[in-house]
Amino acid sequence: MIVFCRNLIYVLKHRRLMGVLFGLLLSATAVYVSGPYLRAGYHYQAGQKALERRAFIEAQKHAAVCLEVWPRGARSHLLAARAARRAGLLDEAQQHLDACPPSPDILEERQLERMLLQVQRGGLAEVDQLLRQQVELDHPQSPAILEVLSWEWMRTFQLGEALWATEVWLQRQPREIEALVRHGWICEHLSHKIDALEDYRQALALDPHRDPVRQRLAEILLSLHQDGEAAEQFEYLRRKRPEDSAALLGLVRCRIQQSRLDEAEELLDDLLAHHKEVRAALGEHGRLALARGQLEQAEAWLRRAVAALPHDKDIVYNLICCLQRQGKDGEAEAYVARLRQIEEDARRMEKLVQQVLQTPKSAPLRYEIGILFLRNGFEEDGRNWLRTALEQDPTYQPARQALAQYQPTASTREHLGER
Repeated sequence: MIVFCRNLIYVLKHRRLMGVLFGLLLSATAVYVSGPYLRAGYHYQAGQKALERRAFIEAQKHAAVCLEVWPRGARSHLLAARAARRAGLLDEAQQHLDACPPSPDILEERQLERMLLQVQRGGLAEVDQLLRQQVELDHPQSPAILEVLSWEWMRTFQLGEALWATEVWLQRQPREIEALVRHGWICEHLSHKIDALEDYRQALALDPHRDPVRQRLAEILLSLHQDGEAAEQFEYLRRKRPEDSAALLGLVRCRIQQSRLDEAEELLDDLLAHHKEVRAALGEHGRLALARGQLEQAEAWLRRAVAALPHDKDIVYNLICCLQRQGKDGEAEAYVARLRQIEEDARRMEKLVQQVLQTPKSAPLRYEIGILFLRNGFEEDGRNWLRTALEQDPTYQPARQALAQYQPTASTREHLGER
């Protein structure tokens, strides 16, 4: 009897052990089989979150992992298409949409993605109304639609439509940084500087690392004579990017307006030592000498500045003041006429931009704005306006001829982006 009990206990113990081992084996098999799918699911979710953060390259990498596991997965291809399109890789986005199986549960999403891709390829006119209707119906993808529409309307200077798109976007997503930045850009181009300031301040509160936005904020503050706050922004940029000539030049201008002339001179010397190509620094040297009453030096600097930047209103004005203070009224008169033309062109441009809000498809209006920009030294903006005139009317010959005439030369290309 004792032996029987011992044998029974032994069998029961080993059966329990075998059960545990069998359970572990089943678990290991399940992990082995489902592991790749769990991994793909993780990367799909991570890819979606990367898109929300506008980390498009990162989203592409996550989508690639999903496609390794699900090479025919409709949602994997859709994720890859969205990431590629938003990264500007339009051909790759098209390939993923073409490879996306016609799954009924994503049919509408795939069709919308095709329309957004069409807009980015320049085909806005064919789907404009359809996309507007989706936004008005509060489609779940409305922010994505507004992102694409606003960019295309900004690119073609359809500022009224772009303003509507960014305002609706901000109603749906008040803390969306990209919407704030775009709304600020549009307000700048409509001469609504105070509104642009508010947009840029909100954007920087959400993401302080947007240096181009901070640069625009500082320049608007300077133009509104808010020198102290402008200087703080330029100093921040200079500490972060010591090689940035635009931030240094802005700080120079602040110091001159604040009558901190010795500091301005030191900054100017530093600027010219490292950035000889910054032509606007010539004008600041002239303004500094003028503030010190060094009229002959100021005249020499300002004449060089006017030769380099003949359409800069502030430089021309300072040269007029310098000549008049020396009693050279006859010479000053020629520059007075130039200043009047610059100011008249600026008023005319502002008026034409307002007219374009009412008739955004007018090629003649866009042509005239482009010519005014070109005449005042804003070559890139001028050519862009001429291009949009041809987009509205490909047969409009004045715009075509002006574009051919104002193609950038090699020397002009060297200075693109120069302040």
